[in-house]
Amino acid sequence: MAIIISTLIVALIIDIVMANLMQKVAFAKGYDTSIHSFAICLLIGFMGYIYVIALPDLIARKNQEDILEAVKNQKNSMDENLLIVRTADDELPPL
Repeated sequence: MAIIISTLIVALIIDIVMANLMQKVAFAKGYDTSIHSFAICLLIGFMGYIYVIALPDLIARKNQEDILEAVKNQKNSMDENLLIVRTADDELPPL
């Protein structure tokens, strides 16, 4: 009987540690504590770990959106510079 109880205690401790790690993973992906990833992982175990792993990375998504916006702004800036160069060339006096 003592072996069963000690095994259950060890399993509960491992589950708590894993749930804590999965909460840190969810936080690293850009989710705050309102996602309740700790409770999900603690209650449903392995399926909760898969759920947290499958969450989309909000930080990477935000970085990609920032890069796309910077590329669009750079393209617009290059188009404006090209327009200025063309206008300046058109205004030169004939030789």
